[in-house]
Amino acid sequence: MKTRKHSHLPVLLATIAGACMALSAASFAAGGGGGGDGRDRVDYDNLNARLRGDLGASGEVQYSAIDDGSELVINSAISVDMPVNGVAIDETTAAEADVRVVFSGYEDGRPYAECLYEFDGFNPVGEIVSAHYTLKIRQIDDQIMTHAGIVCDIDYAEEGIQKGVPVIEAGDTAVGLINGIDALQGTFD
Repeated sequence: MKTRKHSHLPVLLATIAGACMALSAASFAAGGGGGGDGRDRVDYDNLNARLRGDLGASGEVQYSAIDDGSELVINSAISVDMPVNGVAIDETTAAEADVRVVFSGYEDGRPYAECLYEFDGFNPVGEIVSAHYTLKIRQIDDQIMTHAGIVCDIDYAEEGIQKGVPVIEAGDTAVGLINGIDALQGTFD
């Protein structure tokens, strides 16, 4: 009869993970830690803008940024309730739609960035079906990584595309362009 040895590895790993989480929480609460250069600090931004349009369109833009001092990660999504009258977008054409969001500053109202979003499927909620588009950007030092073909122009006033990561603030506005038509508008809170 073989005897089975019980591993203490799962208990050890759980203990280490718990200790790391406690240290990270304490470091974050203290405003960083270590060398005082902010490298241990993680900044989070989560903003939402409920969108409405003159063409009967509605939707929402979500934006989250995580910055740990060495890497900036942006996740953003726009959901567009189907169909959108006057824009010729419905459940059969949503995957091919050109969906962009133009961001404008709350202080001067001028556009400062435009991002192209990628179709990510449908999100049915009750009787409402929403087309879901996403934007994911990682920036490490000056290197910007995105999905193929997905870019943000972060200097809207300058000719050409200046690739980068837009910094969105509460009070900024979002305009959803669907196939080049201004279909949705909203303010981040």
